Amino acid sequence: MQPLLVLLVFGQMRLSVSQNLMYHFINGPKSWAEAQTFCRKHYTDLATVNHMRDLERLRAAADGQTDVWIGLYQTSDKLADRKWHWSQPEVKYNEAEAEWWTGEPNDGEGVAPESCVAISSDKKWADAPCHWTCYFVCYDETSNTTVLIQDHKTWLEAQQYCRANHTDLMSGPDQQRLFECSAFSCLDSTGRWRYPWLWIGLSRDNWGWSDGSDSSFRNWKTEVNPLSKKCAALVDQGQWESEDCGEKKPFVCYDDLVILVKEKKTWKEAYDYCKQNYCNLAWFLNYETLKKLAQEKAELADTEFVWVGLFYSCAMKTWMWVNGHYVSNDNDNWKHPGSENVCSVAGAMERAGEHMWVKINDQEKHNFICLR
Repeated sequence: MQPLLVLLVFGQMRLSVSQNLMYHFINGPKSWAEAQTFCRKHYTDLATVNHMRDLERLRAAADGQTDVWIGLYQTSDKLADRKWHWSQPEVKYNEAEAEWWTGEPNDGEGVAPESCVAISSDKKWADAPCHWTCYFVCYDETSNTTVLIQDHKTWLEAQQYCRANHTDLMSGPDQQRLFECSAFSCLDSTGRWRYPWLWIGLSRDNWGWSDGSDSSFRNWKTEVNPLSKKCAALVDQGQWESEDCGEKKPFVCYDDLVILVKEKKTWKEAYDYCKQNYCNLAWFLNYETLKKLAQEKAELADTEFVWVGLFYSCAMKTWMWVNGHYVSNDNDNWKHPGSENVCSVAGAMERAGEHMWVKINDQEKHNFICLR
């Protein structure tokens, strides 16, 4: 399915629909906490941003408005609670793969916070103050190469440069293995390493999202003091600033398109619940994006199966989606295609494995997936 982007204007609310999130711009100034309460009551939560594509959709929803609350906030006042994450959000930090230099990270031995990471000549890591200026290494996704940038910048300036001119700062061991610094670039005339340290895309902070998601995407405009203003706002060019949480600002909420309901209901009870509270039980047709999102939600279920919008029509003697489309009894998604059909069965998805569709008694009680 092609990415879907639709804009609608309803008075003071602007809506942006993407593949898996709907962003709602609310032009009614509130504090960050008040905005969070409003979003949780009327939508899902304050806006979470998972990657640059989400950020562009959020900006479309805001329609050029700046100084707007999003769902990022400082989760703790303690420096010890900072968590490591890579600049590229799809690369997850794994302590088992860390390449720390001996004695690192040491956080400046308590003198000053060290929240950014650089590599040395042996490609080992050390934490350092983010305001230091160093050369740095970008990653270019188009060519699957790393690029040494011989220009002194702070860690944040290096991140901004890499995102503007390549893909991002080099992130993760796989990309680091691509990095080879030639003698001409990295060694001086005596054969010694020319640069003490090079920035890479690893940093740590104590910020998190209102909905509890683990998205590591950050797009700060200026370096954030970990002990100062504690809520994030969208400012110019889609960048973010930390602000006083009590300030009154417009804000952006989001809705999930695919919702897992962790209540145990029969198929008919699940159908009625989705119709009353959302749109319908989940149906996919040939929409692979929706199916993948539903599979991800299913993995979080408390039951072996989750109901979806598949049912057997006794009158028409065929399987159907709740939106009226027919489903072949030989569809590849069935765990047992061509098996016997009876009037007392409905369709569910396996929680684990390949998330195949199964035909089970419609009086069994399971979690279920709705579409908004």
